[in-house]
Amino acid sequence: MPPSGINKSKDELVAMLRAFLGDTVEENKLIPDEELSNDKLKLALELALDEYNNTPPFETRTFETFPSLAIIIHGSAIQALIMAGLVQSRNYLNFSDGGIQEVISDKASAYQSWIGNLVTAYRNEALSVKTALNMEENFGVIPSPYGNVFGV
Repeated sequence: MPPSGINKSKDELVAMLRAFLGDTVEENKLIPDEELSNDKLKLALELALDEYNNTPPFETRTFETFPSLAIIIHGSAIQALIMAGLVQSRNYLNFSDGGIQEVISDKASAYQSWIGNLVTAYRNEALSVKTALNMEENFGVIPSPYGNVFGV
């Protein structure tokens, strides 16, 4: 039987995603606040849900009916890191003044590395769950002239 869903609201998932990313005032030692706003984390969740639903086999899942908490959090983390990495890339500055060289916002490559590491694992997880759900939902009664044969 397929899983019933994670039954989480978007607001609950935002809090879980923030905890997963470690994007809290206490954990951000070099910036005075959270790096990503709740609105950006909600967008990351929406993008991850949209990507999952629009990857064959197509689905129409909601956050409440999503089959795996790990997959929605990992997919959303990828989207959040892409957003944060874009800001880091846009704000990169390398300058020199009076023999002193300074680099500002040079974390873009670190974000790219995290994104690269997470994407493969996320896609494998999502594909495995989609394959299992597709098989689970499509096995059923197979009509036969000798009687009905029930799927495994």
